[in-house]
Amino acid sequence: MAVSRILKMIWLVSFVGATVVLFYVYSSLPDMVAYSGDEVTSFEYIDRELFFYFFLIVLALLNILLYSISARKWIRSSSTQKINRLTSWKFGLGVVVNIFLVISMVFVSIFNSGEKFDYSNFGYLVYFSLALVILWVISLPFVIYSARVKV
Repeated sequence: MAVSRILKMIWLVSFVGATVVLFYVYSSLPDMVAYSGDEVTSFEYIDRELFFYFFLIVLALLNILLYSISARKWIRSSSTQKINRLTSWKFGLGVVVNIFLVISMVFVSIFNSGEKFDYSNFGYLVYFSLALVILWVISLPFVIYSARVKV
């Protein structure tokens, strides 16, 4: 139970942090935000407000869904150990999704900065955070199975 409470607190901090990063990135973006392209091909742009509201809706929906889904409804078991493990996994998923969103927003901000910055050195972090989310989702069957095994 203590682990799920700690992860819930970490998830809440990551959600608040992601929201603060969204406001910071929004304030630093130009009116038209480049989200695709390089020096050779032409860039593709979206409006700064569209970028902001898109990330705000994605951030809010994902975190509200993760918070509102109850582990008790996922399984039909009275095992508190299994419920606690699934609750911890759920809040851990929220943390890694928020990390991915923060890294994505910061990458777009760096990509659109007027400074000479080699943003290709930062690109591996986007792939790393996406791999972290995928690994966390793949770990769900192992979490469910390990909760079934009596230790």
